[in-house]
Amino acid sequence: MKNKLSFVVLSLLLVACQKTDIQQENVNLQEKTAPVSVAGHSSSYSTSAQKRLKEQLTVNRDANCGCCHQWIEHAKADSWVIKDVVLSSNAKVAEIKDQYAIAPEMRSCHTTVSSSGYVFEGHVPMKAMTAFLENPPENAIGLAVPGMPVGSVGMENGGHFMPYEVMQLNHDGTYQVFAKIDQPSDQY
Repeated sequence: MKNKLSFVVLSLLLVACQKTDIQQENVNLQEKTAPVSVAGHSSSYSTSAQKRLKEQLTVNRDANCGCCHQWIEHAKADSWVIKDVVLSSNAKVAEIKDQYAIAPEMRSCHTTVSSSGYVFEGHVPMKAMTAFLENPPENAIGLAVPGMPVGSVGMENGGHFMPYEVMQLNHDGTYQVFAKIDQPSDQY
C-alpha cells in the first residue's frame, strides 16, 4: 500500500510540474566537452558560503508546482538568498525562459536567475551552481537540468533516483555537459 501511495504522489508531482514542451529523452548535444566534476567539490567552504550570501537567486515558478518549492527549500538550507517569484501561469514562466533564450530541450519547471545575471534552469544541484559561480566558464550563461529527473534536488522520492546531466548553456545557443550526477550523493 505504501509503494502504491508513493507512486501516486510521485505521479501527481510529475503531472503538476510537467510542461508539454519539455523533451527529456534523446537530448542531442550540440557541443561536447569533458564534464566538470562536482562530486569532490564541497559546498561547505567559507568562501563559497560568503559568495552565496552575496548572490541572490530569483526563482521564477508557477504557483501550482510543489517540486519548485522543494528546490527553494534546499537552496535556503544551503545558505542561498532566495527571491521567490510566483507567476500566474505556465505561459508567464515560458516568457522568462524565452527572455533568457533557453532552448526547449533544456527547459524544466522553474527558471532561476542569479544577481550576477546567470540563469539556472530546473533542478540544478546547489553544488553545481556553486562550482559554476566560483569559476564561470567562458561564454556560458548558466546551467540547466532538462526535464525533471526523479531524485534530483527537489524531486526526491524515497530511494528512487535517475542519473542525469547538468548542462552548461552557452551564449551562442549551444549546450554541453557541465557535470554528470550518477548517484544522489553527487548532488550535495
